Amino acid sequence: MAKYEKWFEIPTNHFENTKNFYEELFNLRLQEQELFGTVFGIFSSVIEGKGPAVKGTIIKGEIFNPKTSKTTLYFNCKFNLDKTLKKAIEFGGSVIKEKSFLGDNLGYVAEIADPEGNKIGLHSNE
Repeated sequence: MAKYEKWFEIPTNHFENTKNFYEELFNLRLQEQELFGTVFGIFSSVIEGKGPAVKGTIIKGEIFNPKTSKTTLYFNCKFNLDKTLKKAIEFGGSVIKEKSFLGDNLGYVAEIADPEGNKIGLHSNE
């Protein structure tokens, strides 16, 4: 079975408090990183003794507000992001954020809403 989930983002206005919450709740350590003025607390992509896990982050930045952004789950579109955006519209969804380039070796992302209005993110390398 193909692996479609890619990563998740949990927005925060209070990075240290949110980071401490998840570290204590799950008994883990988040890796801190800053990129383009946005602060990330990255969850490990490997579960000890069990192999790869879904990647994710708590995230603090100008456009990441927990009251309006909510948690976003990103799905892997492999190399078909443009095709997936067209299909989303065809099947009753809508495009919230057009395809945008993240940077070298990071690929592209877009956001859509399903027919019920649930927001999901899409990611591809091309």
